[in-house]
Amino acid sequence: MPLSTEALIAHSAKRLVGLGRSEQVSNFARQNPRLVDTFITEFDLAVTELNSWFQDVPLMLLLAPKAKELQPYLGFPPVKLPTIAEMRSNSIWARYGIRGLREERKLLAAGEADTDGKLLGSEKILYSSFDNTNEAYALGAIGHTWERTCVAYLRDHPPIDPFWPITDHDWQKDELLVPLEDVVVLGGVQGDESIANIFRVMSTPPNPVNGGLGWITKERVDFTREMLKI
Repeated sequence: MPLSTEALIAHSAKRLVGLGRSEQVSNFARQNPRLVDTFITEFDLAVTELNSWFQDVPLMLLLAPKAKELQPYLGFPPVKLPTIAEMRSNSIWARYGIRGLREERKLLAAGEADTDGKLLGSEKILYSSFDNTNEAYALGAIGHTWERTCVAYLRDHPPIDPFWPITDHDWQKDELLVPLEDVVVLGGVQGDESIANIFRVMSTPPNPVNGGLGWITKERVDFTREMLKI
């Protein structure tokens, strides 16, 4: 039986207790399960679209440079990145979710401790370090939990390419999330309603009133709009 959203929230909150505003985010998620499910559904649609992009090299070259950078490390034929629905309906979450949350906890702790900004972006998670809205914290948690779980899975199932040897790729933070943003920004600027909520939150700068994650900058949105005119 697939893991329910409530159980997923509870597992994550337990493993991240004391960090990443985990209690605040888990309480918000429990009180707003429909919004969390909406975020997860839209996020999964973006993951599915990203998987399909690895068959369309011209599009990636023009509009998805980060997806293009990721492509060689997914092997040939490319490994399919699991959606959250797939993770919680089979053994992926049971085997790799806890491992992913353990790594997420480490990165959150690094982000909260790095008050002087000495750590590289790949060495910390910062979404919970800003005064922001609960929906931004919730989507940030969903995104990073997905990525850390995927990375744990890929480390045990390294991609294979008969033409280009892939050996012990050191998966970095954001190496999967940033290519996923390529999908979201492209859909968002074209008015794709199926991912409208996550586009809005990812592209709105942080603030405590109506803020978002700010992962997708205005410059990136403007660039994509210009490229779509070509």
